[in-house]
Amino acid sequence: MRLSLLLIALLSTIQVHAWASKGHQVAAAIADRFLTQEARSKIEKVLAQDTQITFQQRQLRLSSVASWADAYVRSGEKGSKTSAWHYLDLKEEERDISDEGMENILSREGIVKAIVEQDKLLRDTATTLGNQLEPLKFLIHLIADVTQPYHVDLEGRNGGNDREVEWKGIKTNLHEVWDRYLINEYLVDQFKTKDSFAGFEWATQLANSVKNLPKDELKSRVTALINCPFPKSIEHCAYLWALDTANLHINARDFPPHPDLYKEYYDQNIDIVAKQLLKAGVRLAIRLNLIFSERTGFDWLDSN
Repeated sequence: MRLSLLLIALLSTIQVHAWASKGHQVAAAIADRFLTQEARSKIEKVLAQDTQITFQQRQLRLSSVASWADAYVRSGEKGSKTSAWHYLDLKEEERDISDEGMENILSREGIVKAIVEQDKLLRDTATTLGNQLEPLKFLIHLIADVTQPYHVDLEGRNGGNDREVEWKGIKTNLHEVWDRYLINEYLVDQFKTKDSFAGFEWATQLANSVKNLPKDELKSRVTALINCPFPKSIEHCAYLWALDTANLHINARDFPPHPDLYKEYYDQNIDIVAKQLLKAGVRLAIRLNLIFSERTGFDWLDSN
């Protein structure tokens, strides 16, 4: 499905900041395609309170603010205090699901606690449209962050930031490879460009790979992507999402024998990147649908 002329015109006026921004853009655009009409309408009203984005930018809805939380961290002292919301350092014994582990992780500063708190703020019926804006922007961002393998890491590994590698001769680190280089490489490989047009094309393809499934396959696929038997419980889901990513991380640590990760590492991991972005989009859509329309957008989940 090709981008509409309206969307192309909108994208041409927007600087989407560089998951890095492309990953967040893709995840948010996937979520947009699974929103109920009621949720979409209410979200548009919340985003209309944002004076930092134009009317044209708001037409992209979730994607227009998907990278805001990263910029906020760098905006000053208040923003810097939210830095720890974007990641989680796990103890080795916390990789296994347990009630004690869940309690510990929910109680300490990190991405799981932040997702739960921002979700609750957004659901607070006493919250005005203006007060809903910031938790909405955080939730859009953090639900994508929790699927990135190096945002949920074991203690002492620093999220891959200390692991120096090369990508096509460029010196970088492992975290940056997952944040940026794998995604950009895919966009260039498939769409011959890494600009925003390509990101929205990829989001459409990923969303349609689920939406176009027969009903029985759709149910199975969405259930696997959610990876949470209690989809209405943000506490359970945020915790299980973090463990899902942490254990994926362990399995994504095989490196080629040479220092430059391209192209062997790309071939090994690009399907994982696509799956993680799809997880982020579907999970985000379900949370926003529950918050703004009191249903998940999937009939069989609403009956649970």
